[in-house]
Amino acid sequence: MNIGFMVKQIRLDKNLTQKYTASGIMNLSHYSKFERGETTTNIENFLMILHRLNVSYEEFILKDTSEIFMLKKGLSHDFANAFTAGDTLKLSKIIEETSKILENNNELAFHHLNELATVYLSLFNNGFNLADLQGKLETIKSYLRKVNNWGIYEFVLLNNALGTFKMNEVIYFAKKTEVQLKKICNH
Repeated sequence: MNIGFMVKQIRLDKNLTQKYTASGIMNLSHYSKFERGETTTNIENFLMILHRLNVSYEEFILKDTSEIFMLKKGLSHDFANAFTAGDTLKLSKIIEETSKILENNNELAFHHLNELATVYLSLFNNGFNLADLQGKLETIKSYLRKVNNWGIYEFVLLNNALGTFKMNEVIYFAKKTEVQLKKICNH
């Protein structure tokens, strides 16, 4: 993902000039190089630029249209539809696709999606016997325990996995969710 190029696209979509966007944040020459991908900027300047463009960090991340992002987005959408419909064939295809992707790309989101699809396929095929799921979704549980500042991804991940957790895990993650929501509301 070329962050500078994405910022440029947003700026152009809003009919704003480089001079306006960079004013008071960085010199125009540096900003121009940033948009071309020739240099970077610190997080503080980046967030000020987003503020100047009236775009939240979350909106900026969601604008990423890179191939990997779109693939994750598409597979996540397919998973949601398959889960809702109880479509075991589609869940099997998602497991197959994510397994192939994981041969060349070790990105955690694909592990999570593969793990979710595998667990829900098992649930649908075994009459929702949760006893068979003990020890499953450990990658997801471990990830959610480790991450200190949750974003949209973590909340969606928890929502997708929660129905398979044991009661003590549900209670733990409910408390963690409360803490994460308080952090968000206090920003």
